[in-house]
Amino acid sequence: MNRYFQTPPVVKNLIIINVLVYMATALLPVGNQIMEYCALSLGTPFFHTYQFITYMFLHANFEHIFFNMFALWMFGRTLEYELGSQRFLTFYMVCGIGAALIQYLTALAFGELPLLLVGFFARIVLKLNYYTMMGLFAGSMTDPPALAYANGTAGNDMPAVSYATVYPVVMFLRVLTAQIFILFAL
Repeated sequence: MNRYFQTPPVVKNLIIINVLVYMATALLPVGNQIMEYCALSLGTPFFHTYQFITYMFLHANFEHIFFNMFALWMFGRTLEYELGSQRFLTFYMVCGIGAALIQYLTALAFGELPLLLVGFFARIVLKLNYYTMMGLFAGSMTDPPALAYANGTAGNDMPAVSYATVYPVVMFLRVLTAQIFILFAL
């Protein structure tokens, strides 16, 4: 039989490991704890360095694991035959860890760091109080649950006022950004 119709050992074992981990998270009572401790939890108290490896074997639902394993089977077979088993496994792990590092750096550069800088500027330079800043952050992320939390915590309407100030501008910029992407994509 042609070797391209067979599944090589590393791809087969990766598929088996992924399916077993998915079944454990979906069927066992400790599935939520597995997700909590093994998923990539950047910027949370649950973050551990081993998650750069363990997250590669977790999947959110059936469609997620099905399409990932189908792609691994389709493309991984060819890569493993061309690279060899050891080099393919190294390639697989380096790509997974590299993706986690890129996600971490992106979250730091575009998520946490700008938020910290804006918060620092708003508090120190503009002298905004905490409740106003909560509303500004909720509005800038267009996040109504965050506004509800801010209103419940504040006990006054300061978060709602600052949310209402920022929200329309953010929505306008989101629509404008989408239009620019569409304009230049054509």
